[in-house]
Amino acid sequence: MTLDITKFQKKLEEDKKRLETELSGVSVRVNPKDPENWEAAYDTPDELTETHSAEIDPMDVAETIGNYEKGFALNQQLEEQLNRVKHALDKIKDGTYGMCDKCNSMIPLARLEANPAAVTCMAHSR
Repeated sequence: MTLDITKFQKKLEEDKKRLETELSGVSVRVNPKDPENWEAAYDTPDELTETHSAEIDPMDVAETIGNYEKGFALNQQLEEQLNRVKHALDKIKDGTYGMCDKCNSMIPLARLEANPAAVTCMAHSR
């Protein structure tokens, strides 16, 4: 099987840019202590109580908790997708793109077409 690596690399680079844009647009920021990771940019409930007056509206606290949880969940999902894309790009650089991480067999072209970030064959996809 011959892979058009350039086509897959282009698609992965596009996916990487899209995911980074989505991450930066959902109230998350790059973790200053670890630039490879993103974190929710919402105030945590503790930050809300520490930085505001003693008269805190319980509805504000509830909204802050809800926003933080939504931001955290979305951040986690997008970051996992971004990490898979980065891993696939690394495999292109080291010449192993299209090979299963578990058994080194070739990943079917149809699987890569459907998911260019796939790094395992169907047998090892779960």
